[in-house]
Amino acid sequence: MAIAVYDSVMAVEGGYEPFAVGVDAPRRASAEAAVAAAARGILVHYLPAQAATIVDPAYTGSLELIPDGQAKTDGIAVGEDVAAQLIALRDDDGFREPVTYTPPTPPVPGVWIPTAPSPAIGPYPGLMVPFRLDSADQFRPDGPPELRSRQWAREYNEVKDVGSSTSTTRTADQTLAARLWAEAPVQQARGSFRTFVLDITHGSWEWSR
Repeated sequence: MAIAVYDSVMAVEGGYEPFAVGVDAPRRASAEAAVAAAARGILVHYLPAQAATIVDPAYTGSLELIPDGQAKTDGIAVGEDVAAQLIALRDDDGFREPVTYTPPTPPVPGVWIPTAPSPAIGPYPGLMVPFRLDSADQFRPDGPPELRSRQWAREYNEVKDVGSSTSTTRTADQTLAARLWAEAPVQQARGSFRTFVLDITHGSWEWSR
């Protein structure tokens, strides 16, 4: 959706290269209408169950803020065009494709074993066509050290020592960091946005940043 919104704005206002889809917008087309239409096009395609209750009401509300006229009509057309082209471009890219993982039986050291009865969440990104990279493993780092190596034993013992609930070597900062990264990513993002909004509300945000 972010790509569709960006490319729609670039079509109307220019200034930078489009990310994926380049279209020619009519002169004086509304960038706001293009953004709304592009976002709706993507959301309705990928989240059809939320179209009637969430997406379309928000879309209608956004368009009501834009004066009627040719600029609005042209902007909507641009946004819809960009969304449609981007959807076609990413068709069959592996998004949400089912990926089955069968853990070894009996377990094998060094091979991932699920810790819950539910299947792994989102295993498809490793096989999905990237948006910009040549391949998903283009910059993949080396794997863990050999199980029989001294490095593996040293790092394993470090995890046991520092990660123990009764550790005497873990610092207070390390404990805070562990608690931070143990939180779900969605909660982290929402907490950050909430802090940002509160900072603006209370006037503590410096726009020079």
